[in-house]
Amino acid sequence: MNFASYFEDQIKIQQHAIRSYKWSIAILALIGIGIIIVSLIIDTAKGFAPDLIKIGGGAFTAALATLPYKEIAPRRERISCYTHLHESFEDAEKLPAEELKQLVQVALEAMKENMKR
Repeated sequence: MNFASYFEDQIKIQQHAIRSYKWSIAILALIGIGIIIVSLIIDTAKGFAPDLIKIGGGAFTAALATLPYKEIAPRRERISCYTHLHESFEDAEKLPAEELKQLVQVALEAMKENMKR
């Protein structure tokens, strides 16, 4: 089995997930700012802007709370681990048989953990 390519793919998957989370947060922030700007533009003198801003801010906060931004740090840790494993398997032919066996065991454990998720 080619573990190096497996971990390279896992690194790409984790990086893509982090980018997706960041884009989602940025889009929600822009929507929240947009709600505030539209509220201020629509409400020239009627006094509704504070209420609209409260509603828009509340909706933005509720939407932001649903994002799993706390997933970014563990994904970065996985990227670090996968990078180490990827580099180790690229140089695997230089390792003694016992170290290679241990490295394969660690890789298999990492794969099992991925299957649980």
